[in-house]
Amino acid sequence: RGADVLPNPVGTAVGMAARVGTARVFCIPGVPAEMRTMLDNEVLPRIREVAPGRVTLVRTVRTFGLRESEVAEVLADLMQPGRRPQVGTAVHAGVIDIHIHASGDPDEVGRLLGADAATVCSRLGRAVFGEGDKGLENAVAALLARRGATIALAESCTGGLVAARLVNVPGMSEHLMEAVVAYANASKVKTLGVPAELIREHGAVSEPVARAMAEGARRRAGADVALAVTGIAGPGGGSKEKPVGTVWFALSDAAGTEGVCEHLLGDRTLIRERAACHALNLLRLRLLEG
Repeated sequence: RGADVLPNPVGTAVGMAARVGTARVFCIPGVPAEMRTMLDNEVLPRIREVAPGRVTLVRTVRTFGLRESEVAEVLADLMQPGRRPQVGTAVHAGVIDIHIHASGDPDEVGRLLGADAATVCSRLGRAVFGEGDKGLENAVAALLARRGATIALAESCTGGLVAARLVNVPGMSEHLMEAVVAYANASKVKTLGVPAELIREHGAVSEPVARAMAEGARRRAGADVALAVTGIAGPGGGSKEKPVGTVWFALSDAAGTEGVCEHLLGDRTLIRERAACHALNLLRLRLLEG
């Protein structure tokens, strides 16, 4: 009673706006796409009516490859309590987001956030892959477009997660030549040309097999760069020598083939998600090197 209905142009659930004493209360759907649209179209204009000339802005710098403790140490002076702008971090699947936010005059806040974002990028260097809500796949796509390069993928434990994230970026068909999910050992041998004796001698989760997968994928697709992932996502399948979370990655290009091992924590879903992030980041760093 007494509330205004907020229209939802991208969904079926409407929102509400009401006054409770001196406060303004807004209720909108939690679905991200609907929430963002209604926030921009309905909520923020009403807030600006009662607080003209004042905004709260947030700028997010995205990083990968550092521990949260390392980021906190490097940015300690920016993260002091009571400082303006306020700087904090949020972590998921190895991605560390640095959120910078402040309230006040729009121009002043914009300058403050811009200065802090520049400082963060300068201090964290190549760990920074983007801003806002852009993922590692967007950073890879931009580098592929800049270099006019093509890639191929060979995935085992990630089961197509790397390819799925890349093809979410428009225009990826110009760069992603082929993506193979070779989960079974027989598929690694038949589809990618991995020598069966390599698997027998070293196991499917090993540097030699990861390297052979990448080389086979690059050869099949005729791509400039190929990336391979093979690992133990759990909950079973681990051993003392190769515990659950052991993942081997390999990158192959004209300069040669390189293998990298990571030991990832989490349940099966999180290990696979983290492995996909590591794979995309390795590809990003290789493309940065040219």
